Amino acid sequence: MDAPSPKAEEKQPPPYEQPQPYPYGGPQQRPPGAPAYVDDNLVVSIVAFFCCFPIGIPAILKSYESKKLFKSGNYEAAKITSEMARKVAIVGIVVGLMTVFAVCLSIALGAYLYAQHVIKENRQTTTARPNVP
Repeated sequence: MDAPSPKAEEKQPPPYEQPQPYPYGGPQQRPPGAPAYVDDNLVVSIVAFFCCFPIGIPAILKSYESKKLFKSGNYEAAKITSEMARKVAIVGIVVGLMTVFAVCLSIALGAYLYAQHVIKENRQTTTARPNVP
């Protein structure tokens, strides 16, 4: 019997290999004492965006930066950036609520002054008698 030629062995597909459970190098290993998660305060930043968008935009950017720093393994910087995002978001919420309060107060004051003006005009027109010949 003839032995298989070397060319026939080359044409065979390679043997099946088991897939790796973590194709990108496995799960990240955290050093001991590292936090499992740093809150990026994204929800508070989004609320700040809707209250006062010029201040809410930097808060959202800081929260994304915090998430990126945490994923890269820089836990202390992620925590500091997360706290900064929270502070900026709180300032945005406070400014937004103060603006809403000021607008409502000015509308109410304008309506009150307009009503006083109308009442004053009505009194003057009802008390003045036209000259009847």
